[in-house]
Amino acid sequence: MINEIEIEVPADHIDELGHVNNARFLEYFERGRVDWYNCCGDFLDPKRKPRLGTVVVNITVNFCRECFRGDRLRVITRPLSRASKSYMLAQCILNDGGEVVADAEVTSVVIDLDARKTTPMPGVLAKQFDCSTSE
Repeated sequence: MINEIEIEVPADHIDELGHVNNARFLEYFERGRVDWYNCCGDFLDPKRKPRLGTVVVNITVNFCRECFRGDRLRVITRPLSRASKSYMLAQCILNDGGEVVADAEVTSVVIDLDARKTTPMPGVLAKQFDCSTSE
């Protein structure tokens, strides 16, 4: 499944250089992942047993272009690969002109929130990585 959200850059995301501070891009990527998870089903529902969560263990970001206050950005999130307990998502942020302003590869693991240990990926998440559903 490929997911897309829009973000408008607010004034408080601009640094002393007059553009979006690099740390804000991590927030934009996080918003994209949260929306992607919300579209994957209810595996993160706190009422489910076991209670599951996801933890980012590695993120590699490439910064390509500046962004400024008021820019409308699109954050695109798509599955890249998976193992039994970990997976990678590819993300990119595009400006209104369709140019990539930043991209990232994010490695995460699924954890049992009560045991605080990694756990096998639930089926509802694993199926997002199937060729037939990832577009």
